[in-house]
Amino acid sequence: IERPDDDLLVAATLRGLFFGQRDDALLEYKLRYGHLNPLRAPSTALPAALVEVGAALALLARLHRLRNRRPFSETLGDLLASTRAHVALALLPSGEQALANVQHLLQVREEADGVLSFRGCLEVLRERAARRRVGEAPILEEEGDGGRLMTVHQARGLEFPAVLLAEPV
Repeated sequence: IERPDDDLLVAATLRGLFFGQRDDALLEYKLRYGHLNPLRAPSTALPAALVEVGAALALLARLHRLRNRRPFSETLGDLLASTRAHVALALLPSGEQALANVQHLLQVREEADGVLSFRGCLEVLRERAARRRVGEAPILEEEGDGGRLMTVHQARGLEFPAVLLAEPV
């Protein structure tokens, strides 16, 4: 976390779905302390307008320090619980699928023998992506009653006993 672009990456993370920080607070923090590095906390108390930014940076620092000492699923679960991101994910236009994908990530460690760390889990995901084994997590159980709603692109290469087209153009 010492490269020139790191402040931009941290700012993007803080502005994103998990933290939702405002640009003006991030800019004020950067101007006041000279960086957005979660590992370099200010030695003085933060002004009220920057307390949320400081809390988010402290969480990132804690997650960063623990990331290779505990299972990936614990790190991700900790992030989700600390930020209450489940709600934000559910409110996305494809929120149900986003939550299913997060559940898939939480289960990767269980499927990959010996992978305990954040880095190890990322390596497994990269390998799967290279072999094209990573896709969207299924929302419905395969044996469950019901249908699937998907685009033609998502359905390409799959076989179904019956297909309904809704408003074909």
